[in-house]
Amino acid sequence: MAKVKVCLNTGCTKYILLDDGRCVETPLAKCAPTVWSDKDSAKWHTIVRETTQAVKVNMPVLQDVKEGDTIKL
Repeated sequence: MAKVKVCLNTGCTKYILLDDGRCVETPLAKCAPTVWSDKDSAKWHTIVRETTQAVKVNMPVLQDVKEGDTIKL
């Protein structure tokens, strides 16, 4: 079990940083590019700095998880 530390929706991809250093990169069901806010940029820097293992998924999964949730991966 791992706790979700950071979630970032970039419009086409969702990044989910877990407290154990893994980062899940999953496509969204529908792509809708967005402009990043300062808060989104800060989340991205946290993801880049703290990711120790990337898990890339080629289908939409974990779409409803949010920061603070506990998931089994």
